[in-house]
Amino acid sequence: MKASLAWLCLLTLMIAPLWGQDDVATSYYHFSRAYLRSLDHDFRGALEEVQRAVDANPSDSGLRLQYAKLLFQVFQADRDLKMFEQATQQAEKAIELDGGNAEAHLLLGQIYYRLQRLEEAIGQLEEAVSLDPDSYLAHYYAANIYMTRGDNEKAVEAFRNVVRLRPTATQVYHLLASLLNELDRPAEAVEALEDGLQVSPGEFSLLEMLARIHRDQGRFEEAIEAYQAIELEALADPDESTEVRQNLARLLYAAGRYEEALPLMLQLSEENPDSLAMRSFVGVCQTETRRFEEAVETLRAVEADGRPPLPLHLNNLYSLARALEGLGDREEAGQVFVRLKEETSPGENPADKGYYDAARIHLGLLAQRARRYDEAVEIFQELVEENPQDTRNVIWLAFALKDAGQGQRAMALTSELLDKNARDWDLRVSHAQLLSDLDRYQQAVEVIDAALRSDPPESESPYLALNQIHSDHQQFGDALEALQEGFQRFPASDALFFQRAATYERQKDFEQAEEEFRQLLRRDPDNHSALNYLGYMLADQGVKLDEALSLIKRAVEADPYNGAYLDSLGWAYFRLGKLDLAHKYLLEAIRLNEHDPVLFEHLGDLYVEMENVEKARESYQTSLKYATEEDERERAQKKLRELLR
Repeated sequence: MKASLAWLCLLTLMIAPLWGQDDVATSYYHFSRAYLRSLDHDFRGALEEVQRAVDANPSDSGLRLQYAKLLFQVFQADRDLKMFEQATQQAEKAIELDGGNAEAHLLLGQIYYRLQRLEEAIGQLEEAVSLDPDSYLAHYYAANIYMTRGDNEKAVEAFRNVVRLRPTATQVYHLLASLLNELDRPAEAVEALEDGLQVSPGEFSLLEMLARIHRDQGRFEEAIEAYQAIELEALADPDESTEVRQNLARLLYAAGRYEEALPLMLQLSEENPDSLAMRSFVGVCQTETRRFEEAVETLRAVEADGRPPLPLHLNNLYSLARALEGLGDREEAGQVFVRLKEETSPGENPADKGYYDAARIHLGLLAQRARRYDEAVEIFQELVEENPQDTRNVIWLAFALKDAGQGQRAMALTSELLDKNARDWDLRVSHAQLLSDLDRYQQAVEVIDAALRSDPPESESPYLALNQIHSDHQQFGDALEALQEGFQRFPASDALFFQRAATYERQKDFEQAEEEFRQLLRRDPDNHSALNYLGYMLADQGVKLDEALSLIKRAVEADPYNGAYLDSLGWAYFRLGKLDLAHKYLLEAIRLNEHDPVLFEHLGDLYVEMENVEKARESYQTSLKYATEEDERERAQKKLRELLR
C-alpha cells in the first residue's frame, strides 16, 4: 500500500502554529516517526506513533483528523473493522474539537457512507460543502447518496460540481450522463459525454454510452461515428471488442449502410458460425448490396441449419425472395413470397402484418411485370380496401389499372385521393404521370406546375417528373427548363445532372449529352448509371467503342444483375463484332428483363448479323408483342418487313 497523501502534508504541519498547551514537542516527535514509518510501508507502526502523538496532544483537531485518515486507509487495505470503528471515533472527535474542519466532516461523511448510514453521511457531506464549496470529493459522495435516495436533481447538480472542480474525473461524466439519460434528458447526457471526451478523447466508457444514447434516440449516424471512434485494439476484454463490432454492424445495417455492414458481419459470423442471427444479417446485407447469388446461398443455408427466431426467419424469407427476383428467377421468388404470405396471414401481429403486406405487394408487382394485369389489380385492390389511406397502395393500384386498360378508373382513383391529400408530392407526381400516359399532356404539366408554385418540394423528384413528362411528349425545351428550375433549388443534385444529359441524348444532341455525362462523371466517377448511359450512347453511335465497352464494364461491375447494363454490354460487343459475347450478355439481360421490347429488338439485330433469319423474326415479333411505345412498334414492324425482302 502506498503512503497516504496525508503524510505528504506533514511539511505543512511542521511550520504550522503550535497546537495549544499540550505536549507539542512529544506529539511532533511521534508524528514525525509515524511519517518515516509510513515511507517504509509500516502502517501499523505508523498508527502506533500517531496514537502516541494524539495522546500527547489530544485537543488538536487536525492531528485527530490525520489519525482518522490513516485508520480509514488501513481499514480499506486490511478490512480491519476495529480500524474502521476507531476512524469513526477520531473523525467525530476532530469535529467536536473544531466544527469548522471541512476535511473532518468529509471524512466522517465517507465513513458513514461506507456504513450505509446515509442520512448521517449526507449531513456531514453537506456541512463539508458549506465549509468548503470547492471540495470535489464532498460533492461526489453527496451525489451518490442523492442518487440512491432518488433526489435526482440534487444528484445532477452535485455531479456537475464535481466535473467543474475536477474536469479530469472521467468516470463522473459517465455517471452524470447515465443519470441524465435515466431522467429522459438525452440531450444533456450527450453534452456531458462530449465534455468528458474533450478531456479524455477515445475513452471507451464514454464513447460506448454516447453511441448507445444516439442509437436509442434513432440517431444512427451519430451512433456509428461514436462506435467507429473506439480503438478496438486498446480494449483488454475480447468480449467488449466483439460487442462493439456487433453493435456497429447492426447500426450500419439499420442506417442502410449495407456495404460497410457486410464485411463486419462476415467477420463476426466467421468467428461464431453457430450464430444464425449474424448469418441471417449477412444474407440480408448481401441482398441489399445486390450480391444475389451469395445471398441466396447464405439464406438457404441458414434455413437448412435450423430455423432462426421468427422475426429473423421472416426477414430471411423476404430477402431470399428479393434475391431470387434480382437473379431473374421470378417463379421461385413468387413461391417464396407466397410462403411468406401464408406464414404471416392474417398478419395480426404488427411485424407479421408488415411482412404479410410486403409479400402481397411484391406478388402484385410480379404479376404486373409478367403482364398479368387483372391479377395485379386484384391484389392491389385488396390492399387498398384494407387500408384506403395508404397512398402507396392506391398508386400501385392506379398503375395496374392503367396497364389493364382501365385508365379512366385509375385517374379517378388518384384524383379522389389527391383531393384528400393535396400536399402529398408522391401522389401529385403519380397523378401527373398517369395523365401523361393517358395523353393528357397539358393537364399533367399543370398538376406539377401548380403544386410547384404553391408548395416548394423538399426533393428534386417533381422537377425530374416534369422533365420526363415533357420529354415523353417531345417537348425537350420545356424539359430542360424544368431541370433548370430544379437546379435553382438543388444546385448539387446529381440526379438533375444525369437527367439533363439524358434529355440532350433523347433530342439527339449527342455532343452536348456526352459533355454533360463526362461532367457528371468528373463529379462522381463511380456513378454507374452515368457510366452505362454514356457507354451505351457511344456504342449505339458506333464511336469510341473501346471506351464505351470500358465504361459499361465498370457499370456492370458495380451492379452485375442490372438487365439494362447487361444489354448495353451485349450491344457494345455487337458493335465491336464480337457476336458470341454479344449473344451471351443479351440473353442474360433478357433473363432479367423478360418483357423488354428493346432487348428483343437488339437480339433480333444480332441474329440478323449471325444470318439466323428465323430467330431474328421470333425476336422482332416478341419485341412487337411487348412494345408499349409507338416508336418501338414502328421499329419492330419495319425490321420484320425487311426480313421478308
